[in-house]
Amino acid sequence: MKRNPYTITFGREPAQSIPRLEESETILRDFTDEVPSQQVYIVTGVRGCGKTVFMTEIANTLKADLDWVVVEVNSQGDMQKTEEDVRQYLEEYVYDKIWSELSREDKRALYGIAVCPSGKVGDIREQIGMSTNTFSTYRNRLIKKGLVEKQERGYVTLILPAFDEYILENMEM
Repeated sequence: MKRNPYTITFGREPAQSIPRLEESETILRDFTDEVPSQQVYIVTGVRGCGKTVFMTEIANTLKADLDWVVVEVNSQGDMQKTEEDVRQYLEEYVYDKIWSELSREDKRALYGIAVCPSGKVGDIREQIGMSTNTFSTYRNRLIKKGLVEKQERGYVTLILPAFDEYILENMEM
């Protein structure tokens, strides 16, 4: 009797594996560069070709790097619970530290960005009562810290996921 070559192993190393060193190195380099050229990759292939093994190898490499947090999501699992766990981790280990190191005016500028969904600098400055020159100073500081980005002239946005909610919860008026 023939053995099914497509037996489900979900990430376990198969009996015979074809290393994809170039592809792995490209993805790892793109994700870990100072300014990543990619933020998302889609891995496709026929059933049993090693997609899960490939992604498991990448995840394990990133887990070994202390600058990375790798969250494994089981498609059968509770996605809401995973999102809550990630948010709690971000708040406790990332956002609390960032927030504690910001000046009062940095926080004020971030608050303005968080409450102005348009991201329009004029609306943000009006919301928090900050002059153009003053806001520009703090906006540039926040850009250098990796918290804010300019999408186009006259507009800014927060970079970190759910950081706007964190700001609104933690801003002391």
